Amino acid sequence: DNFQSKVDVKICGIVEEVKNFKNENGDTWAKVILSDQYGTFDIIVYKNQFKLYGAHLSERKILFIKALCRKSKDFVQIIADTIQDLNEKKQAELSEFHIYVKDNILMAEDELTMLRDDFNILTGSLNIFFHINDESGGEKIFKARGFKAPNDPELVPAFKEKYSFIEAIKFF
Repeated sequence: DNFQSKVDVKICGIVEEVKNFKNENGDTWAKVILSDQYGTFDIIVYKNQFKLYGAHLSERKILFIKALCRKSKDFVQIIADTIQDLNEKKQAELSEFHIYVKDNILMAEDELTMLRDDFNILTGSLNIFFHINDESGGEKIFKARGFKAPNDPELVPAFKEKYSFIEAIKFF
């Protein structure tokens, strides 16, 4: 092994170019040029990682890559271990669904029942919180029990239209 040092690294950047290659066994691997505010990096994605993460390798995607950086006297080589699309990573990390109730609106029991039924049908993994302003100008936050919200931002306009008491919905 001619490498003087090996270090685990984490790199985040925009895919500038992807070049696919075939090895002598016909397996696909790739060289990815990733850029950030500091410059560009050549990342090697060998066949096993290519099979797992090849779908993420397209130009203009923002990727988060865990890799092994090997340095010799003559060059530096960065070899991908795991690759995540940063937009998918951000979506996957969401864990809360917050419903902000309009001021001076009484929530009708039938609307709350319909909302509960919608969440039971949709199912999801996000905890649901209701934000309700009280008479003193403060805000009370209640966590819903027994059901979860899906991680789907496309629900926001539909829910705001369907339920008159919703002022806003936010994901955290």
